[in-house]
Amino acid sequence: MQWDGAPQAGFTTGLPWLPVSQTVPTVNVQQASGDPSSLFQLYRRLIRLRKSMPALLHGAYVPCECDHQDVVVFLRRDEREDGSGHQVLTAVNFSGHQTVCSVPAVRSEGTILLSPYARQNQQISWHRGRLDLQPDEAVVVELKPEPVHLLPNG
Repeated sequence: MQWDGAPQAGFTTGLPWLPVSQTVPTVNVQQASGDPSSLFQLYRRLIRLRKSMPALLHGAYVPCECDHQDVVVFLRRDEREDGSGHQVLTAVNFSGHQTVCSVPAVRSEGTILLSPYARQNQQISWHRGRLDLQPDEAVVVELKPEPVHLLPNG
């Protein structure tokens, strides 16, 4: 782990048994902790998000079909006995180009909670189950609850 830009990356004052990368001045924990767009900060946001949402913490995993081979989509669902629940969708574009994928099973609108691109709090409307993803993007979307249709007491 390269902790800082010091000669031995802040790991040791002695001679390390493995060579220190030449990227140590710019790729280290100290530098990444001050950069809101760094992978380090993305991981911190992911951990906070997981701890704050029951669906992500202990919800059921539900794979979703997607019409694009480079995209993986799944739901985490926290259902309650009263029929209410919370659903969070994760979609990951493993390709290096912008992708539009269809997820027919998901119709609910939602809000992007996390993306490596500046898309947090962006509203998502599922136009016939389609989702636009940037190159190498993963999004975590909180879905609006589906309305529950109760049958009249008979």
